[in-house]
Amino acid sequence: MSFARFSPVSAAASSGRRKQASVSDVIGTGRNGGKALAGFQMCQDFGAIIGPLLAGFLADTLNYEIAFGISALVALVGLIGWSLVPRTIRPVALDEESPAPKNPR
Repeated sequence: MSFARFSPVSAAASSGRRKQASVSDVIGTGRNGGKALAGFQMCQDFGAIIGPLLAGFLADTLNYEIAFGISALVALVGLIGWSLVPRTIRPVALDEESPAPKNPR
């Protein structure tokens, strides 16, 4: 196993395309999604740059337990926030004769 498989850069690169595909699905076809995708990517890059710097600062000034605890709290807030987001993509009927499939959720 190589180090590149476990590095944060390769993890971000492999998951970034899936996230951008999800954003483009929400934007839909027929609309310009460049600004939405650019804003999404800037927020992701901002977190990837500021997060380790802030965690390192907290670990240096306080201790590792507090730095990891705050990181876990931020992750928990994000997890709870995403669990409350309603599903916005609705199934689409392919022709007018067949009804839209039932939502499995």
